[in-house]
Amino acid sequence: MPYTAMSNLDLDRALRRLAELAASAHLTIELAFCHGTVMMVVCGGAAANGETAKRVESSARGEVLVRQVMVEQELPFGWVKGDVSFFLALANASPGRNVEMFGPSLVLSVAAPDRLLAAKLRACDVGTPPSATDFADLEFLIDNLRLVSSETIDHLYARFFPGCALSENIQRLAERRFRPRAEGRAC
Repeated sequence: MPYTAMSNLDLDRALRRLAELAASAHLTIELAFCHGTVMMVVCGGAAANGETAKRVESSARGEVLVRQVMVEQELPFGWVKGDVSFFLALANASPGRNVEMFGPSLVLSVAAPDRLLAAKLRACDVGTPPSATDFADLEFLIDNLRLVSSETIDHLYARFFPGCALSENIQRLAERRFRPRAEGRAC
């Protein structure tokens, strides 16, 4: 059965519900359009003084909320990748379109791939288990940025998270990712 795009009204209702759920979970979800696809970056946490201390987390918590909206509103599987991609591609082509209309808990963006890569590295590096989506996005971005070494990744990460070093686990993941290229094989 072919995919049928959601109406603008249905998409607006779904995104507003996602923003409500994110706010009640004390999260900020960014749906970022990059290289023709939508990626999710989830930030959460609160500082002791009451200010929001945004920290990147695994996308798993955001994925749960996306599924909840899908079930509640009987949306097609993949509504974010399909319909939000189209919405953000149009917004990028039409600078007057308002993509900030869903409040502080849901950010829609057309994002720079290097910033997304740094966020995905951070999501894979935090204490909670990273989602499979974060790893897939990480590989997609490494391929599309045509990075040539794990040192390049370290430098890129340091630009966005100064003073923070990648864990040994993530460094090993990056090294494994580049090993086949160094040996002359495609990944």
